[in-house]
Amino acid sequence: MGDSGPAFRFVIITCLSLTQAISVGWSESRSTPSSGLRMLSAALYIQTAAFILFALQGVLGPGIAIFLGDILIAVSYSVFRVAVMLFKQSRWREHLPGLLGPVVLLAALLLATPPSDRSLTLKTNGVFFLQTLLVLHEIRKEKQAFPAHGRKLLSVALAFSSFVFAVRVVLAAFGDTLHWAWLNPTTLLYLSYASACATIVLVTNGFLMLAKERSEEQEQKSLMTDRLTGCWNRARIEQVIQLEMERAPLQNWPLSLLLLDIDHFKKVNDQHGHLVGDEILKEFASVVYRNIRSTDLFGRWGGEEFLLFPTTGSYLDALKLAERIRASVEQHRFAEDLQITISIGAAPYDPALCWTEWMKKVDLALYKAKHAGRNQVWTEQGPLALDTFPDTHQWKMQLTWKNVYECGYREIDKQHRNLLERVNQLTLLLHSEGMQKQTTDLINAILRETESHFSEEEKLLASLHHEIAREHCKLHVALLEKARRMTELYFSNHIGVEEFVQFYGYELIVQHTLVEDLHVFRKIQTIKIAGKFMPS
Repeated sequence: MGDSGPAFRFVIITCLSLTQAISVGWSESRSTPSSGLRMLSAALYIQTAAFILFALQGVLGPGIAIFLGDILIAVSYSVFRVAVMLFKQSRWREHLPGLLGPVVLLAALLLATPPSDRSLTLKTNGVFFLQTLLVLHEIRKEKQAFPAHGRKLLSVALAFSSFVFAVRVVLAAFGDTLHWAWLNPTTLLYLSYASACATIVLVTNGFLMLAKERSEEQEQKSLMTDRLTGCWNRARIEQVIQLEMERAPLQNWPLSLLLLDIDHFKKVNDQHGHLVGDEILKEFASVVYRNIRSTDLFGRWGGEEFLLFPTTGSYLDALKLAERIRASVEQHRFAEDLQITISIGAAPYDPALCWTEWMKKVDLALYKAKHAGRNQVWTEQGPLALDTFPDTHQWKMQLTWKNVYECGYREIDKQHRNLLERVNQLTLLLHSEGMQKQTTDLINAILRETESHFSEEEKLLASLHHEIAREHCKLHVALLEKARRMTELYFSNHIGVEEFVQFYGYELIVQHTLVEDLHVFRKIQTIKIAGKFMPS
């Protein structure tokens, strides 16, 4: 191909990089600034400039072209790393020394090495290899922050790129001692350009897939949340509570429902305007969130009415919670230094009632509270009077294994039952005095056993149905992350015993192990019976 061959190939890669940068730019215009697409587009434009410099070696001279081109490639990888940080919403400026370090290191190595020195290839590819590993580490260390499909494609692209750079380093270091037939300059040159093209395409498509999946997740979330207050909307809160009613036979604790209404809210809108009214609704939601646990269900029912569904505790606990919220709202100073009050209706769950009938009971209790003067908590029987309820001991979660929990796989059922018993032991220890060491040992044991169980369950599910296993694995990652975070919060005294036990017993055991796992295995069984069973 003569002397024009390398320049021609660089022009091809330049065009490819420019095309990918433009396509990312189009996608970025439809995404949020925090998606990282803007930085990815910048990284591709920088690579485009680098390949233009490589193509102009005959004009600028190899020394200047290679020096500037390699520096720009290093800069593009650092910018790409910033794009990954932005996507997972990390503060990249705090990592600026680490981002600039490889670029400065490469510049120092290039300045200290003559262009004709054979070690130049080893040094430049060594730095690029380090940079790809750093980007890959950013993705792998917080996997839950990245949607699965895009993360895997991006990881494959970076792993491939790292492999190519590693091969170049090895060949630069030991090429003279290797005598393989395919190790000729022409073949290696074509492999290098082909790998550059493949990496650009894979990285771009992987990141675009990440952005697409994130956008779909956010769109799905927006369909479930109230745009103004950030809590769940009516459709979602109603759906979830009805699901909890279906799960009620599997649980050993009562259910309660609270309906909260802001008193004289129309007067606030009339006197101060709807913008102030909106601010009060948002502040009110914040006050409620400060008084409830992370797993309690809270949503906007309509206008100034909100539903609260405590996920654990007795009816008495729910009434105490209602009174605590009422008092907190009364003491809070809202926008325009306004003081508002709320009325609350409460009703326990009765298995004989359907959702509509239960809602009518709590609505009637709210009606009585408002007509009795507002700023009160009422039950269907009358105003809240905690001293009329029996003075019971502190509620303790105790779970009982039932045959209905069995998924059909003996070892998995054995692990589920063991975790259930472990949580029962933890509940007793957490409510006991002077058992700190035993509690710490048991919490660590539960974490280890949960990790081991999740791993074995994922292997089994993967052998039965790969797609279902992949989706179920996302739940495991999120649960383990939360388990570690809740443990840290508990030992640092940021959360109390009840919220800690509630997570382990309610989210980990009831919601996931006894309900979600059972649903997944039954779904696979249904597919198998229907003749669609395809083991991976």
